[in-house]
Amino acid sequence: MAPSELLASMSIEPLEMYVDGRGTLYKAFPHAVGGEVYLISIEPGLARGHHFHAERGEWFVGIQGNPILVVADPATAERRVFPLAGRRVWVPAGLAHAIFAPPDEACLVAAAMQLPHHPDDVFRHRLEAP
Repeated sequence: MAPSELLASMSIEPLEMYVDGRGTLYKAFPHAVGGEVYLISIEPGLARGHHFHAERGEWFVGIQGNPILVVADPATAERRVFPLAGRRVWVPAGLAHAIFAPPDEACLVAAAMQLPHHPDDVFRHRLEAP
């Protein structure tokens, strides 16, 4: 079965990191960002998201812990699960998404939205844990 068009339009890239004795530089968003950049903290065993945007896509990058991104095409119910640690994942407009923290650790995720956030472009869509 071929993936839905929305799932096929996702992008998964390795995260560029530069490590030295001072710490780590995460090149989270190497491309121009036209909207907003924000950080999402998720407490152990909990999730954030459970929605989709009709007009805005988002990049997600795992910064701390082992966050898991769950995405689903609301039209087909087809879903995918992506570990975010060490990678950058593009979620196009129209694809439902939620980020889950493992039961034993908090997580920090950086996100970049294609356009500035607008509350009228957030549509609730519950996703099952991975």
